[in-house]
Amino acid sequence: MTTITRFTKEQLRERAREKVKSLDFAVTQNAFADSRAELEEELELARIALASLTAEPVLYAAEETLAYANMGEIHLTCLSEPMGDAVIPLYTAPPAPVVPEKLPCSVELKPGLIIGKGCKTETLLTALRRRAEYYAKLEAMTPEEREKHGASIEAFKAMLPQPAPVDKEFIPKNLDKALGVVGVALPESKEEFNFQIERWIQRLIDRVIRYADEFKEQPVPVVPDDISGIIERFQYQADHLSEWHHIDEHSCKVNRRDLMTALEFMDSCRAAMLNGGKS
Repeated sequence: MTTITRFTKEQLRERAREKVKSLDFAVTQNAFADSRAELEEELELARIALASLTAEPVLYAAEETLAYANMGEIHLTCLSEPMGDAVIPLYTAPPAPVVPEKLPCSVELKPGLIIGKGCKTETLLTALRRRAEYYAKLEAMTPEEREKHGASIEAFKAMLPQPAPVDKEFIPKNLDKALGVVGVALPESKEEFNFQIERWIQRLIDRVIRYADEFKEQPVPVVPDDISGIIERFQYQADHLSEWHHIDEHSCKVNRRDLMTALEFMDSCRAAMLNGGKS
C-alpha cells in the first residue's frame, strides 16, 4: 500500500502506458523469443491495469446507498456528479472475456512446446497456471536450493535414453535444403529415403502421363505442330520410368538424368502450349 501512495494517479497512468509500450515492443523482438509467453502475459496484465487507471466514473453514490445495494436493494439513487454524501465513484464493469472452448490457433509456450490448434483452451490455461506455480517456487528458493534443484534436473535428463545419431550421408547434397524449403521432413533412414524416392518417381510418372493425355485432348488449332513428337517422348519416358515401380525398396537406384529429362519434357510441353504455335 505504501508503494501506491507514493504516486499520483496520473503518474501511475504514465507508468502503465510506458510499461505497455515497452512490452508491446519486446514481444516482437527475436532476442526475447525464449520468454515471449511470459512477456505476453505481462503485457496483458499491464493493459488491464492501464484500462482501470484510465477509466472514468459513470455515477457517484453514497456509502449508505452501497450498503443497501449489498443487502440486495435494487431501487437506488445515484448521481452523475459528486454531491453531498454521494462522493464514491462507480465504474462500468468490464465485459467478461470470451474464452473459446478450443484454441483458434497454435500457441507456442516455449521453443519446442506447442499446444496445437483445436486443443481445449482449458489445457492451455492449466499449462500456464502450472508454469506460473513452478516459476513462483523457483523464485522462492534460496541460491543453494536452486542449485540443488538444477542438479536434480540434469541428473534426470542423463537418465533418459538418448536418440541414436541419424546418419544423413545417404541424402544427396543440397536435397536436405530443398526438402526444408517445401516443408518436407528429412527421412530418418536409408530405407525410408528409398521409399520416398519411389513415391516421388511414381508422382512424376503420373504427372508425365497426365500431361501427355491433356495435350492429346487439346483442339487442333491450339496445339502446335511439334507437340506430337513431344507427346511420344513423354510416353516413352513414362514407360521407361515405370520400370522403377516394382523395384526392391532396400536397393532403390535412381537414374537422375532420366528424371531431369522427364522434367525437361514437361517444361517443353508447357512452353509449347503457351506459345500456341507462334514462332
